[in-house]
Amino acid sequence: MRFQTVIEVKRIRNKLRLTQAEFAGLVNGTVIDVDERNRRAKICNYTHNLIDRAFGRQEHPAFEKYEAFLESRCFPGSRDKMKLVLRGLDLPFYDPFLIIEKTQGRMAEDDQWIRIER
Repeated sequence: MRFQTVIEVKRIRNKLRLTQAEFAGLVNGTVIDVDERNRRAKICNYTHNLIDRAFGRQEHPAFEKYEAFLESRCFPGSRDKMKLVLRGLDLPFYDPFLIIEKTQGRMAEDDQWIRIER
């Protein structure tokens, strides 16, 4: 199940009369609440399947684990001709958060993705 916009998710949630937690449980995922200023990441897993969890068994990841997770869902910072890829994404420099905003962290080898809401 893939959603194109946050508005679409809210529309479907409202139509089904589900809370955010109930909806996340339905779609099997992890919600990551991030406080960049204080370098904190709090997670809520809505699945028991470890493969569908952003941090596996870990329930309280350090902020550095969150940063590593973001980078793991991007092309490598050492990629050949990276400037061309960044230009294609309309990004001025390599930043995993900005890249994921554009790519949703999609990878060729799996069906996982990331939705960023501010």
